[in-house]
Amino acid sequence: MEKRSKNHGLLKKYPKLFIKQKMVWPDIECNDGWYWLIDNLCKTIQDYIDQNKKVSQITIGQVKEKFGGLRFYTNGYNDDRIPGMIWFAESLSYSICETCGQPGKLRTGHWYATRCDECQKKKDKEWEKYVKSKRNK
Repeated sequence: MEKRSKNHGLLKKYPKLFIKQKMVWPDIECNDGWYWLIDNLCKTIQDYIDQNKKVSQITIGQVKEKFGGLRFYTNGYNDDRIPGMIWFAESLSYSICETCGQPGKLRTGHWYATRCDECQKKKDKEWEKYVKSKRNK
């Protein structure tokens, strides 16, 4: 059985933001290192909406890693501050290891990923092992 990411706990923590649509829950497709970043972004957005009655409730369609950074897709906002909050969190993600949450940097090569030195070393070893196994076939 695959270990479930703690990011999925955010679906229940923010029920106004994460709404089941067409029998499907929104996806959170990134590692746990960005949990606190996504959690704080959701809290900031929901608190802002709750305190400003002129601001429409938004929903989150998808949260994922793309090209090494956080992507946060929403539906239904009518306020310019919410995209600014999202942009800020997405920008911060490029300095936070997606795997463990420690300070990291964008790594390029076979794939784009934001990782700390330690997590990058682990990934490099996994990649070397994978390449070696393919050569031996």
